[in-house]
Amino acid sequence: VTTSIPNSPYVSALGTNLYLNGSPYQFTGVNAYNLGSYTGNAGCGNQESNLDTFFSHFRPNSMIRIWAFQGTITTNTTTKQIDWTGLDRVVNAAQKDGDKLILVLGDQAGNCDDGHWRDTSWYAGGYTKAINDYGNGLTPIPYLDYVKLVVSRYKNSTAVAMWQPINEPVVAECSGAKGTACYAKQVCDNEAAS
Repeated sequence: VTTSIPNSPYVSALGTNLYLNGSPYQFTGVNAYNLGSYTGNAGCGNQESNLDTFFSHFRPNSMIRIWAFQGTITTNTTTKQIDWTGLDRVVNAAQKDGDKLILVLGDQAGNCDDGHWRDTSWYAGGYTKAINDYGNGLTPIPYLDYVKLVVSRYKNSTAVAMWQPINEPVVAECSGAKGTACYAKQVCDNEAAS
């Protein structure tokens, strides 16, 4: 079977190789989790004041990994409604400068998101329910619904190269702690996790 190399402005995969515009694509880049922080959202890390300057420092087609969490990047702190302003400005700036993004849509510990540790029950279907362990009202919709909204909004952007569903995923239980405190108290039940 002969397969042709994808010739697309989107990062494409063929087997274990990546392609961009018909050529092999091997990227370099950085993890800049805070880029979506913006006045109006809760943010996670300091706001980058000039995204054009930030992206201009990279060679074209570099890869930047950012957090795109509902709880801090895409929910307005006043209205408690989805607000794409912070994430739109990052995607638009990356597009303008010819860079690529990995959008991370949730966090294992719920850090900078809903505060909920992703345990076996969450992976088994808890992601279909709205969770707000922080009690701040910044995660108004279930993770699954949020993923559908993000993908629908940015699916046609050539700046978005990859989606990372969960930051540093692990199926482990946590007793007597919440959020990032679970890293020190996690217990993995291999049978339940499989």
